[in-house]
Amino acid sequence: MLIIEKAVGPLVQERLEAFKAKSEELAKDPRPMARREALLVALDPASEILQLKICDPAMGSGHFLVSLVDWLADRVLAAIQFAEDAAEWTENPYRSPVLDNIQATRNEIKHQAGQRGWFYEPEHLDDRHIVRRTILKRCIYGVDKNPMAVELAKVALWLHTLRSARRFHSSITICVAEIRF
Repeated sequence: MLIIEKAVGPLVQERLEAFKAKSEELAKDPRPMARREALLVALDPASEILQLKICDPAMGSGHFLVSLVDWLADRVLAAIQFAEDAAEWTENPYRSPVLDNIQATRNEIKHQAGQRGWFYEPEHLDDRHIVRRTILKRCIYGVDKNPMAVELAKVALWLHTLRSARRFHSSITICVAEIRF
């Protein structure tokens, strides 16, 4: 969606550029490799994208938010690869901390599903699905004054991202507000 690209794209690009600039700076830095790598991890672009907070203040049925979840998931996964490519100077191949979070989430879902007898589709636990879940839990907010629209948006987001093995805790809410000028 063009509006997502225009509104959120620059925020994602900022994070990628900051990581690349820091990587180039640290490649020439005389400090010990472990220290330089730690400084680089602090600007991991995938982690930084997952720190964004985005609100749709008139979300209706949630179509924009569903599209935003997919768009951000693509950017997070691309940022993981971007960081690996940008940090070629490190002794060990650069690994985004987001990959560890993805694996931890996957393991936790499998564990909880086993304990509680939940059924899940293994393909719903791939990296993209896990990232979409993470984005929905951390980054996406929606507000609407119509309670039915809020419920529709919750269901749309749940069906799209959280189909298997988890209860849905949303950051979607009803808000009746009047703004006067």
